Amino acid sequence: MTQCSTGWRLVPVQLGRLAKDKSVLLVLNLTQTVGSFPVDLYAAGADFAAFTGVKWLCAGEGSGVLFVRRAFLEWAKPPIFGWNSTPDPYRMDNRWLEVRRDAARFEVGNIAFAPVFALNAAVKLYNRLGAQNVAERTLNLAAMLAEGLQKAGFSLYTNWEDAAHRSGIVTFRVREAEKVVEALRQKKIAVSARWGMVRASVHWYNTEEEVERFVATLRELGAQPE
Repeated sequence: MTQCSTGWRLVPVQLGRLAKDKSVLLVLNLTQTVGSFPVDLYAAGADFAAFTGVKWLCAGEGSGVLFVRRAFLEWAKPPIFGWNSTPDPYRMDNRWLEVRRDAARFEVGNIAFAPVFALNAAVKLYNRLGAQNVAERTLNLAAMLAEGLQKAGFSLYTNWEDAAHRSGIVTFRVREAEKVVEALRQKKIAVSARWGMVRASVHWYNTEEEVERFVATLRELGAQPE
């Protein structure tokens, strides 16, 4: 729902209306959205949705969430089956196969407990901070970053005109992007090169001082606008 390189964020309710008009299922990839912006799957009319804990939820590697609208649970068959996909996993009899009718049909094997515990802690922190607070904080920092870059002479690749589609990702044009990214890394500033440009992202834990330092460091390094 949020493009990982440009930061363009789609509006789920609008996607839902489009899917309904076209009589197609609505499947949302929320990997770059959950953890920074609240999403109401029911208001959007989502049929399926998925996201990983490693991105904006900051839960580390190895966890993810799958949403399946209840009406599709029996219709949506898992690509693989395991002992936890069955109503009685401790029956230990592989001569028969009956699949559970609830969401547990997608739980093929044992849970990876460490990533799940990390995801649980990350969700608790996110809820404690408040979804709307996180979204506002992220957008404010991103706006500060975009303004600072433009004042420094850099043009944005990220479309910053429509506020409804902004996210915490800001991509801008710069000469020799790969070299700039490496030079920033030496200064302990983590950004990435995308399509010959630099992609920077901010989240609730970043500070205004860090945003200012980033723009100032670009000047110090002699980074040239494209």
